[in-house]
Amino acid sequence: HQGKLPAAERYQKDPGQSGANNAFLSLDRELFTWFVTSDIVTFDQFCSDPMNFGIDESSVPVTLGELTEEAWKNKASECRNWLTRLKTVDAEHLGEQNRIAYDNYVRFLENEIAYGDLFYYYEPLEQYTGLQVSLPITFALYRFKDVKDVENYLTLLSDTPRYLDQVLALERKRAELGLFMTESMLDSVLKDLERIISSKSSNCLYATFRESVNKAEFLNGTQRENFIERNDTLLSGSYLEAFRSLRDGLETLRPYCRAMKGANPSDQRFAEYYGLRLRMESGSSMTVQEGTDLLDALSKQLYELLKDAYRKSSGKEQSFSMDTVQGNERYLRSLITDIVPTMPNVSVEYVNVPAEIRDGFAPAAYLIPSSDGYTENTILINPSVQTDLFTLAHEGLPGHMYQYTYHYSLGTIPLFQMVIEPLGYAEGWAKHAEYNVAKRADIFGTADCLAKVLNQDLVYVISARCSLLVNAQGASKQDVTDYLREWGLQDHADEIYEFSVNLPFYYFKYAMGFAQQYTVMQKCREIFAFNDKDFYTEYLSWGPTCFDLIETKMIAWARLNASAS
Repeated sequence: HQGKLPAAERYQKDPGQSGANNAFLSLDRELFTWFVTSDIVTFDQFCSDPMNFGIDESSVPVTLGELTEEAWKNKASECRNWLTRLKTVDAEHLGEQNRIAYDNYVRFLENEIAYGDLFYYYEPLEQYTGLQVSLPITFALYRFKDVKDVENYLTLLSDTPRYLDQVLALERKRAELGLFMTESMLDSVLKDLERIISSKSSNCLYATFRESVNKAEFLNGTQRENFIERNDTLLSGSYLEAFRSLRDGLETLRPYCRAMKGANPSDQRFAEYYGLRLRMESGSSMTVQEGTDLLDALSKQLYELLKDAYRKSSGKEQSFSMDTVQGNERYLRSLITDIVPTMPNVSVEYVNVPAEIRDGFAPAAYLIPSSDGYTENTILINPSVQTDLFTLAHEGLPGHMYQYTYHYSLGTIPLFQMVIEPLGYAEGWAKHAEYNVAKRADIFGTADCLAKVLNQDLVYVISARCSLLVNAQGASKQDVTDYLREWGLQDHADEIYEFSVNLPFYYFKYAMGFAQQYTVMQKCREIFAFNDKDFYTEYLSWGPTCFDLIETKMIAWARLNASAS
């Protein structure tokens, strides 16, 4: 029965009762406003024009945010209040589209409430993605639409010392509690900080700011000179000194570095934190044991698919690239018409990652657009690493850029549902984007493409499984080595064990996200032999959501179409 589904056979969503829907959507707007107005950085990420949301921008704090235990607990308290209000909504009479959003909101707020008591287990300075990497990017990509934006930028730049002081205070408390980072992770973070400090006058923020203000038609010559002078003074003074103080402060904490081993299994607080982060990163309600079982099952399936791909592959080394980013984009556009619904008309700008943070940065990264500005997109490119077809498939089409812009274009997904998208949903979609492209990229040989993509997917799954071994079961390095020997990866035991200790949650959003979306598809395929585009049209229509919630909807869709055929 495989083929395009007639419109009459599409899954029809129960619209619910208007009174319940209106009450929910009114609260949805309040939740969205609360979330995006926490600080100006968050606000700028999700709102292009505040008038579109009825928000007074002057009420938004022009700060980099708050990283204190008090602020953490205050947020948890606010979430309790929101949860109380949410439960006054007549959930049973919501339309299905709003009900799945409602259930996601309950899950999000409950997780944030639980997170409120675990502040000191949070590590803001992780390798690859920590504040020492993200903060310079925030400044480098800041957009100026008017004079106020320029002033906000300079205010944020001057707020850096206060914010990094809070980061250092958190790390000192973590050290006091025996939770400080390992020495290898400390060295990595200090290396990142040293690159910023040593850049001095060559810091990219001098050039990016000048370029932005010189392009700003709303500024006159005198204003430009004044703003450039203020920016230069801040960068060479308080901004640079803030990173120097953080570096020096972290160095004094070296004696408190943790040993290179997983968490103590008897540490109930860490177990609580680890389980919570597993649920938050994976986008589900799964337990550690359920996560273990899921990864074990998927690893076996991926291994069989990988063996088949290797048998059929040419065995030759390839770059898997059309030579340029734009060439890869054009080829991807030609492939996705058979995979996903027609995408909205959007543009994308490719921006090089600043030189001082390229080392260790991903080959590319997509910047999530605002809901009212989704037609203009940005993908960061790391020139020091080759950006191949699958990297662009993950970050661009049909990956992150496609998913976010398509969801925004639907106009049916509640606002708050979009801004609290589970990481596992987003990364699961992007990993499947790579897989779907590999199955169709015949210009490079589909078997060769599948061998490359499936090999990485399997490594991600195995690495996530090792984190569960180390951090949930107290496995030693020898235990990890024995597990990896089953996969012929024992020579990588030191690297994977260290990664599991330093970045225990890194692979969850990728591996768990891919595993859960794959599982949903397999369960539906056992019921109804759909084509991919029909499945993804229905799947995307529900918006970003926890997997256990969307699985129920997709199985109902498959059963309806199976009975209709």
